[in-house]
Amino acid sequence: MKKNYLFLVVLGLLAASNLFSQSLWEDNFESYPLGNFLDGNGWVREDGQDDWAQIVELDSIHGKSLQLFAPDTNLLGMFVTHNNNWANRTQGNNVFETNFDFYTGNAQSEGLGQVVIANSNFYEIVSIGMLSGGNSLFIYADGLDTSLVENALPDTWYNITITYDKLSGEVIAQVDGGPKISGSGAADLDPEIFDFTALLASNVGIDNIKVSATKSSILNLPNVHQSGSTIAFPNPVHDVLNIRTDKNVAHITIYDIAGRVAGEFSTQTELDFSSFTSGIFAVNILFEDGTQEVHKVIKK
Repeated sequence: MKKNYLFLVVLGLLAASNLFSQSLWEDNFESYPLGNFLDGNGWVREDGQDDWAQIVELDSIHGKSLQLFAPDTNLLGMFVTHNNNWANRTQGNNVFETNFDFYTGNAQSEGLGQVVIANSNFYEIVSIGMLSGGNSLFIYADGLDTSLVENALPDTWYNITITYDKLSGEVIAQVDGGPKISGSGAADLDPEIFDFTALLASNVGIDNIKVSATKSSILNLPNVHQSGSTIAFPNPVHDVLNIRTDKNVAHITIYDIAGRVAGEFSTQTELDFSSFTSGIFAVNILFEDGTQEVHKVIKK
């Protein structure tokens, strides 16, 4: 069966966006022992007490993760820092991209926990932070200061993607595959530092960090699914992708970034992604009325 035109266009966009993608570093914390997290594997601890940063098991889905336990006596801030290996990127890969799971912590803590992307002089390029007392998950850059999730829930994981274009200064962010938020940051800065930090009391957490350098941001791609009542969620997906639609599904084909068939399903609307490798997939849905839709899905 010939691929329809829409799918070919989508696949071309996906391939173009990843042709120059380069992984710089990643960490899911599974290799660390439970307990106080000091340093190692590229991480450096600064300030605070030893037990203010710990490897914990918050839930079975995430396994081990890194959580801060800063008290209200944390007036000067504590920092857990990793080098982004930005200088080792391939020439022309001037878009910084990071994806991570962010845990909001306990609502009773009243402080600031955040991820800061900075240059070697610790000039803040972009930051994602959680003001625990106000339950506000926000993004900040030179020309961008807004809420990502206005009423962020306590004790909740959010998946966050951030891109920064060094040449233009453009910053784009997305939470749980939802609407994209963009704005201007300072141009011509090298995003060399990934800083997980807290001021005052905060017990935010982080997991499944991935940092890449790319030619063009994946968040600059248009939403490739057609408008309508069909929804593919959660996106990014860990194990099961759900298809919610008012139409009758005849067949679903999943293609990887190279255009190969990665999986096929008949009429089921719960798709098992657990065996797929991490990456971007095109989910082509054929309905009984003969129409088709293509959804871009990220597998974590």
